[in-house]
Amino acid sequence: MREFRGFRRVLLPALLVFLGALLSVASARADIVEVEAPTGCPGSVGGGLCNGSFAYDLSTLVGGGISNVSGTEKFVVTDTTGNITFLYTGSAGDNGSCQINGGAATFFSGCTGTNTDGTVFSLGHDLTNHPGMNPPTLITFTARPGECTILNPCTVDLGFISWQGTGTTTRAVPEPGTLSLIATDLFCLIGFARRKVSI
Repeated sequence: MREFRGFRRVLLPALLVFLGALLSVASARADIVEVEAPTGCPGSVGGGLCNGSFAYDLSTLVGGGISNVSGTEKFVVTDTTGNITFLYTGSAGDNGSCQINGGAATFFSGCTGTNTDGTVFSLGHDLTNHPGMNPPTLITFTARPGECTILNPCTVDLGFISWQGTGTTTRAVPEPGTLSLIATDLFCLIGFARRKVSI
C-alpha cells in the first residue's frame, strides 16, 4: 500500500506537467504567411483552395481581398507579376512570420514583413519585438530574376498558417514588373499615335 501511495505521489504531478505541456503546445499559435510547392487542384482548406479545377490568378485573388479566418487556409495561385506585396489588416498575432518552403524556393529568394509599429520579420519570426504581427502589416515575397513573369509564370501554394483572429489580405502596391509593363504600353501607344499623325 505504501508503494502505491509513493507511486501515486510521483505519477500525479508528472501527469499534470505532461497535460500542461500538451495544452501549451496546442495554444501556441502564430500568424504565418508562406509560399510552398503547389498541391493539386481541387484541394481542401488545409491542402489548397482552387478556382474549380484550376489555380487562382494571384492578382485576381488578392485584388478582391482574401478574408483571413482563424486556422489555416491555402490557395493554389499562379503568379505572373514577380515580387508580390500584400497588406494584412486585422487582429494581431503572437508571432509574425513569413516562410518560403519546399519547391517555392525555386521561385522566391526572400520575404519580409513590416508592422505598423515599426517591427520587422524576414524568413522567420519577428526580429525586433514580440508579439509579432501588429497590423497593418506589409509582407513582400521577392521573386528570383526571371521567375514569376508573364512568359515564365510560377504556381505555388499561398498559405495563411495558424492564423489568429480575423482580417483581410490585399495586394498592397503595383509591382515593379507591372509598372514597367504599364510604362512600356504607354511608350508603344505614344509611338503608334505619333506614327499615325505623321502618316
